[in-house]
Amino acid sequence: MAVAQCASGRRRAIRSSAAAGTMVGGEAAAAVEELVSGVRQAADFAEQFRSYSESEKQWKARMEFILRHLPDYRDPPDGSGRLDQLLSLSMVWANHLFLGCRCGPLPAG
Repeated sequence: MAVAQCASGRRRAIRSSAAAGTMVGGEAAAAVEELVSGVRQAADFAEQFRSYSESEKQWKARMEFILRHLPDYRDPPDGSGRLDQLLSLSMVWANHLFLGCRCGPLPAG
């Protein structure tokens, strides 16, 4: 049995089709609907962090970055603000990628 992680960060056990047989109509539809619902919820969650100055291309890339790393930056119960750190890193990454921003002096040469 394998473990898959949904976009919402939840882990769920899945059986390989070879070991458990294939899914039948209703089961497959329910599994797809659950996956789509999780992706929608994650995208809706991330949408609140979009900057008004971001183009659609920049936002899609930054949203993908946020969603990819969100499970590693969930806010712990003590409220230490890990989500703020993820959002800051996503802006730094986007600025580097799209605007060419760099930190520190450029190497001579």
